Amino acid sequence: MKLFFVIAFLGFKAFAQVDSSPQVLNTVQKDGVITPTNALALRTEFILKDFTWEELGLEDRSEFTDVVEKNWKAWLAKEWSLIAPEVIICPRTPCPGQGDYEVTLKVNIQRTLVSRVPLEYKALLYGGVVLQKKESKEVVAFADLPLEWKVIPFNDQKDFNSTLATILYRFPIAKFFEIKKKLPNISEGQKSSSISFLKIPHLEAALAVASEIEEKGKSLGLSLKLESFTREGAKFRAKYIGREKKFTDFVKSLSGLQWNQRRFSLKTIGDGYLLEYN
Repeated sequence: MKLFFVIAFLGFKAFAQVDSSPQVLNTVQKDGVITPTNALALRTEFILKDFTWEELGLEDRSEFTDVVEKNWKAWLAKEWSLIAPEVIICPRTPCPGQGDYEVTLKVNIQRTLVSRVPLEYKALLYGGVVLQKKESKEVVAFADLPLEWKVIPFNDQKDFNSTLATILYRFPIAKFFEIKKKLPNISEGQKSSSISFLKIPHLEAALAVASEIEEKGKSLGLSLKLESFTREGAKFRAKYIGREKKFTDFVKSLSGLQWNQRRFSLKTIGDGYLLEYN
């Protein structure tokens, strides 16, 4: 019998386009500590071909799958800690609980007899991994899992199952790293600066302009929080995720921003920026 590891992304590509823009999950910051506010859902599906769980000596598939899933969960929780505060294993669709994103692995398993004396089986694995938006099912990133195979000696059922579980656990790890690199804004953490509006006529105008800037900067996960409003103008705390240069370039692009038929000019003040309403 053969062993294949197959991913569900082939089906996803039929109806969803990959969103190549930077993706950001919600975070909050308190005393300089970044705290993600969403859980990451992990969905797996193991499909056997030409043999059964009973032939692995298992009465319940969870005796095997739970071990692999829990190790994947622990790895994701550690390595993707800036993405989500916890990882939830989802045994069914839709996945319960909160969270914006989910990682999906779909597994088909077969095995091939190599020899009877000594008793050996060949394990052949291939497939992929998908990260997608939970609600829309829009594919954010995916990676192919290259073909791998390994001959497993059969000394006893317990050792065979343990070796097989170890192979399955290690198989997608490199691609988890690859997908993580496609989310640089998350991995670099959250930073902050200040943006002030000088000579803005009233608070409602300041909030309207701030909302427009947030929309323009959504690829940076930009959020503006009002810190003060006086006769001189309004000051906002700007929080963003990603490289400082990207944020700086974005702020520079705001020079000449128009609101109510008048434009803003840009100045740098200390560690922040000043938009003067002309």
